[in-house]
Amino acid sequence: MCWKHGGGRRSCEVARCSSMALGKTVLCGKHGGGRRCEVAGCGSIARGKTVLCGKHGGGLRCEVAGSDKIAQGKPGMCSGCKTKAKAKQQVSEEASKPRVTDEVKQHAVDEAAGKLTGDAARRGLRPTGHIT
Repeated sequence: MCWKHGGGRRSCEVARCSSMALGKTVLCGKHGGGRRCEVAGCGSIARGKTVLCGKHGGGLRCEVAGSDKIAQGKPGMCSGCKTKAKAKQQVSEEASKPRVTDEVKQHAVDEAAGKLTGDAARRGLRPTGHIT
């Protein structure tokens, strides 16, 4: 079970708070639990294995050159760079798809790709849901 459904981790002990308790404390990050940034006057949560918050240089940084933001997730990129990389990948995938303008040629491409089945293939019809 996950911590929200009663397994593994403890919930914050503040009334009506459903967040997870951090570290060896009984409170969540919002209510003072976990390690705190060691910069004077900063009360933010320390990131990763560092003693600093994200604002003061703690945690893992984005791997993209020129970005100094905090990395999020496995790719090692900040949210802005992940979005740009995903958009770039989609554009390159669209560009690599064959563009066929002639209907007869499109039918041949669909048939070769296995998109036509049953009656459509026998009668030479286009696959259902195909946009021209």
